[in-house]
Amino acid sequence: MKICVVALLLFLSSAISANTLQDNILGHWVCEPYKKYFTDTVYFNVEIDSYYYKDGTGFDIQTWTYSVEEEKIWFSLKLTGPWELKDGILIETTNEESILDTSDRIKELPNFNVKEVFKSLNNTSYPLNSKSEILTLSKSSFISKKLTDGEVVSCVRGSKNG
Repeated sequence: MKICVVALLLFLSSAISANTLQDNILGHWVCEPYKKYFTDTVYFNVEIDSYYYKDGTGFDIQTWTYSVEEEKIWFSLKLTGPWELKDGILIETTNEESILDTSDRIKELPNFNVKEVFKSLNNTSYPLNSKSEILTLSKSSFISKKLTDGEVVSCVRGSKNG
């Protein structure tokens, strides 16, 4: 009988923990900028705002900035698709991306394709699948580690509803 009670308590605590993670991730998150290296010396600064909804959909607003001498070249994308939490892993799938804005310099370059640059920077094709281990997740703080490159991303609760 004691074994059954202990097993039931363990099951309930794991279910409660999974539900807490699920509830805590919902909403808007503002993540600290990080560097995405293209070569050893060439990199983009990446800023991300993430939005997760109860129905399992969400989106990221990503701004990629490259500085060369006095000039900044940047583009902003919206990446949309489903997400799920499974065994402490956040799985995000990007089914669609749209260009929100670009710097004037990019607009002047007739052969610059933002979507192709983004795909080559991420060495991927669509749908884009991203998996991150949840290191900590509370109502105000969210820290994860990307399983592909080990990049640790720290986020705080944002104020927008998306």
